[in-house]
Amino acid sequence: LMGFRIFLLPVVLLLQFSITGYAQETSWRNWLSANASYDINKDWRVSAGHLRSYEISNKYLNSFNQFRFGTSYDITKRIGISAGVQWMTLPSSPGTRTRVFLMGDHTTRIARKINWTNSLQVETNSSAEKRFRHRIVLGTRLSPRKRLDFLNLSPSVSYRLFYNIGGNPVSYYDPEGNLLARQSPDGFHRHRLQLNANSKISDLLRINLYFMMQREFNFLSSDTRKINIPNRTKTSTIRPFDNYNVIGLSLNLDINELIK
Repeated sequence: LMGFRIFLLPVVLLLQFSITGYAQETSWRNWLSANASYDINKDWRVSAGHLRSYEISNKYLNSFNQFRFGTSYDITKRIGISAGVQWMTLPSSPGTRTRVFLMGDHTTRIARKINWTNSLQVETNSSAEKRFRHRIVLGTRLSPRKRLDFLNLSPSVSYRLFYNIGGNPVSYYDPEGNLLARQSPDGFHRHRLQLNANSKISDLLRINLYFMMQREFNFLSSDTRKINIPNRTKTSTIRPFDNYNVIGLSLNLDINELIK
């Protein structure tokens, strides 16, 4: 019971933090992905996946497609490192956005029942990504140590906070319309809360159904590093907040089971 309470409290707090304080209308999206992984040995794994995003709030239009290739290595049972590359295409925009990332994570056990994993990710993006060039992502995740008997389920909650660096410069003006600065909006501008229900159908296949909320904001940002600000004439918003909710489904295939 104590372990369940420890698991539930952060979920409630994060939900309250993410839902309150945002009056802006949010859109709904559907993310569908298929992933495959292969264990080279007990510590080293490679994986690949494809993700497609659809706008539920806009006639179910395809908003982006993403292919990913990555590898991970368990340094110890509780410390891991991973790296990879992602390629994203948008039907509404020419060109491919390329992202390379490196992440380290550490897992702590709580009350012998809950795994608490904290991670730090750094990434760099190609020039096709106009909003930022580099990012630092702080992540935390809570999940049960063992799967539940019901549907062989492993529920989890994760939270990520994003720090943007670089990207196309933004012009900042004072109330009288005088130019204050023209520079990239560096800072904490995004977070994501995700609730997962991962079911192990068999040793070959796992299915993950999840709900994710993305919210953007200006956190600890100076007046000349913000997003969602008016232009000089105050007739439009520069780089508006991109707030949306996601209902996602991912299929995860273990290649080792196919080639036994």
